[in-house]
Amino acid sequence: MIRAIETRYAGCRFRSRLEARWAVFFDALGVRWEYEPQGFHLPSGPYLPDFELFGLGGDGNGYDSLWFEVKPDGQASGDRDDDRWGELASGTGRPMIVAFGMPRPSPDLAWSSTHPDGWMELYDVNGWDNYRAFAICPACERIGITFEGRPGRVCWHSEDEGKYSSVHPNILAAYEAARSARFEHGEQGAP
Repeated sequence: MIRAIETRYAGCRFRSRLEARWAVFFDALGVRWEYEPQGFHLPSGPYLPDFELFGLGGDGNGYDSLWFEVKPDGQASGDRDDDRWGELASGTGRPMIVAFGMPRPSPDLAWSSTHPDGWMELYDVNGWDNYRAFAICPACERIGITFEGRPGRVCWHSEDEGKYSSVHPNILAAYEAARSARFEHGEQGAP
């Protein structure tokens, strides 16, 4: 069995560099996060979500926090935890975002079962949905996760959803920081 390389960043020991890169992305974007804050006993078994994110907007969710799970690119559908993700969202009453692969912009949000680059799914009390991306409200600059990264849906300040904000300079800079972070030879991955 091939194991991921544990990686230290921001005072945390991450189980993989992929998780550490997402933490760098959150820091560069200004999103407050906690790594593996608590585990849960779900109907399908024990589960420990990777992150809890705080203060995000998105599609009018109004939640103080949400769960964020990181999975490698191309994770086979048989290896996925869809049931657990839905159970966690329903049981805690907070949405669960699952991101597949490296932090990267995905303007077309294309997906395939063999290589879901930049793909993010939403699990909440209403079920499952896809095509989620980070977005920034054009009126107040609040950060959120919305359907197709539509900025007007972060806070609903405007009926005009405008251009997709996956190309917003702050989001692009955060992606670059995450992808550029170095963790070798004692470096802490600082962007």
